[in-house]
Amino acid sequence: MKKYIPKTLQSTSRLWIFLGIDFIFSSLLYVVLAVIGISENISLLIAFLTLVLGILVIVPIILIHYISFLLKQSHSGKLRAASRREFLLRAGAMSVFTLAIQPLPKAKVSSFSLSISPFLRDLASALAQAKEWREAERVARSIEDNEEHAIALQELASALAQVGEREHAQTLWREAEQVARSIEDDRRRAIALQELASALAQAKEWHEAEQVAHSIEDNEEHAIALQELASALARAKEWREAEQVARSIEDNEEHAIALRELASALAQVGEREHAQTLWREAEQAARPIEDNERRASTLQNLASALAQAKEWREAERTARSIEDKQRRASALQDLASAWAQAGEREHAQTLWREAEQVAHSIEDKQYGASAALQRHASALTQAKEWREAEQVARSIEDKQRRTIALQDLASALAQAGERDHAQTLWREAEHVAHSIEVNWVRDGALGDLASALARAKEWREAERVILSISRSSPPPKKKPSSPPPSLDETIHAFMTSPEGEIISITSSIVTITGALITVARWWSKKHSTNSTSSQEHPSESKIVAIRLRMTHGDDPEFEEWLTEPDRLKHYIDVFNQPSSSIQPLSAIFVQRNGKEIKVDVSKGSQNNLQLDELLSYLSTDSAEN
Repeated sequence: MKKYIPKTLQSTSRLWIFLGIDFIFSSLLYVVLAVIGISENISLLIAFLTLVLGILVIVPIILIHYISFLLKQSHSGKLRAASRREFLLRAGAMSVFTLAIQPLPKAKVSSFSLSISPFLRDLASALAQAKEWREAERVARSIEDNEEHAIALQELASALAQVGEREHAQTLWREAEQVARSIEDDRRRAIALQELASALAQAKEWHEAEQVAHSIEDNEEHAIALQELASALARAKEWREAEQVARSIEDNEEHAIALRELASALAQVGEREHAQTLWREAEQAARPIEDNERRASTLQNLASALAQAKEWREAERTARSIEDKQRRASALQDLASAWAQAGEREHAQTLWREAEQVAHSIEDKQYGASAALQRHASALTQAKEWREAEQVARSIEDKQRRTIALQDLASALAQAGERDHAQTLWREAEHVAHSIEVNWVRDGALGDLASALARAKEWREAERVILSISRSSPPPKKKPSSPPPSLDETIHAFMTSPEGEIISITSSIVTITGALITVARWWSKKHSTNSTSSQEHPSESKIVAIRLRMTHGDDPEFEEWLTEPDRLKHYIDVFNQPSSSIQPLSAIFVQRNGKEIKVDVSKGSQNNLQLDELLSYLSTDSAEN
């Protein structure tokens, strides 16, 4: 057990955060209680009990993770089959869990049970993988969150079906359907039912899958479920049923996808004529799609499927019919690559030239055309069309994308043994990168170039480029010195952080709400005594600036973010794309008194509760002014 607990804890970083927060909170609680006049011994006792109760709550979660790890190891063959000791541990974990939540009020038990539902689902999944069916079913049924409950039952049913326990699996699928239908949120209920329909289709429970799919009220999830059922039927060579389901789909996009996949499956078994009919129907279904991007994407995928089936003429016609120029250029590039792989080099070059002309005709030269040309240069590089790739790369207007295209081409040439030519292009890429005006974009381009040089074992050049980053960028501004934050500001900043969310769960479990109320009352009294002086001076905690800490370069800062928070969110999400070489790390809110509040934005602005809360303060300040 000692051997595996560290690995289990290491894989659950939230538990480490939980332990650290529990210790810090207990320490803060001790300080606050001592400051407001409670005796030192009583303050220490309350803080110690808070720490112990927090740890007791964590114990069942740790044990559940540990058992899940053991069972997965056992299933993968890294451990022997589950022994009597492991069964005792499993039972012990659930016993500790029961004891931990027994003294809590019903509402708090429910809140904790919902928060632990994903852990229990993982445990049920691990037990199913280890073929511990009875234990897996017991754990799955104990999950209170309906969505997690339905998923656990569905996964267990699928595992049972794979080992031939069809009757038991069908019972659990029906139960999973009942649980899924009890989910209150319409969207989540539709998604749960769609996933159940897909699981039934994968298990070749065709009739039940179709019934569940048709019962979904949400149009999008209903169409997705039917499309996946049609695709599963096609893979199983149930041609008639697959075509019937595909034709029943009302959503044009999913209808086209289902027909396209059915046609490709038919072509693979030699049913060429039938496949061609369905491909034409798929195109007819795609044309009325209202959303331009989705229509172009559907037609591009159809052209790709036709090329893979060597339906060259139809593939070219479909690709050329795409209205969106970026998608059309991309479809022609893919088609050219397919021709090149088939040995038709001359025709491939003709299509590459056509794709380049389409890319150059895109009106948005800085972004749209540059993106299409960069992708085109990449396709030519992969096909070892060195001269054309170099020509296209140099024609890219956006300097960052031109740098990437040149360095990728140089790396490919180096791998092909063209070292001298590669070094020339790397130097050219560096020259272009240094000409980028925006500091953080320039630094990101140079950083990517240094990484490419390092991968090519050009160590000295990589080091030189890295050093040029620090020389070309201005030194960071010194942060204004400020007095240490007061206790109320510390508590506020801490409780509005992501770790503070975990604290909220902890406090409800270990029943320390009373202590927090006491602290809040004391601070409210202190605030009321100073209300007169606070009215005479502007708020020292008012946010006066917002900066973004990026992975490279300077911290961008715009005044408009203070009055239009949505622009800040848009800026974060634009550079949070996987294709971006510069990623946002944190938003730094600067207060009038010089103090800073950092918010993690590395995962974007969506569902970022701390960011939303701070931006809501900005809206309040604007309304007051």
